[in-house]
Amino acid sequence: MVAANIMDTEGPRLTGESTLGEAVALLVTEGVARIPVVDSGGRVLGVLKEAALLDAALRGGVPASKGVLMDAASMERVKVSGLVQRDFKGVAPETPVAAIVEAFLDKDDPVSAVFVLDDKERLLGVITPVEVLKSQWKWMEKKR
Repeated sequence: MVAANIMDTEGPRLTGESTLGEAVALLVTEGVARIPVVDSGGRVLGVLKEAALLDAALRGGVPASKGVLMDAASMERVKVSGLVQRDFKGVAPETPVAAIVEAFLDKDDPVSAVFVLDDKERLLGVITPVEVLKSQWKWMEKKR
């Protein structure tokens, strides 16, 4: 089994022009811990993680904050481009799922999601441990 077989192609995505408010709304409605950020051509710029969102919402872009969430209007003015982290793991669609599981279980540098990319670095899908477990569950159900 390979990455293309189990990736989630319908998950949320943001662009660098998306706002903090849009990101928070996606995080809440989709129940995800990280959101890929892509450019207009679909190439991955990085990942927006829930910790970065929370930090930005609490600080409001000001290092010394009072620990109070920004108001909604302010969140709509802050672009996510400044919050994007570039430390994501990208794999090709033909990457064996076993190699992806190894990345999740790496004791020194574990990842919580893997982005499946084409040869032009465009996002095709996302794999989290949940997708791996879903694929195993479906396989077990077929065997019954």
